[in-house]
Amino acid sequence: QRSKCLCGSWSKFCQSQNIKEFLAFVRPAQGKEIIAAYDTRCGCPLCFSCRPNQPCALCDGNCVVCTGQVYLPLRDEGG
Repeated sequence: QRSKCLCGSWSKFCQSQNIKEFLAFVRPAQGKEIIAAYDTRCGCPLCFSCRPNQPCALCDGNCVVCTGQVYLPLRDEGG
């Protein structure tokens, strides 16, 4: 729900406290790999391009993936 998003745009991850309790994963109907992950509180997506201490071009390095709170496998790792 965009109205619950603290960053106001769904383009950045806005809440990090207790993130593992609020993660949701999207998988294809017949697949096991994770194709998307988001926070159920606000709908903000997590970036699959970020890595711990290695932000993507759109990240300031403070997202839950960059800070190591959440690990998302690279899409070609088969999640």
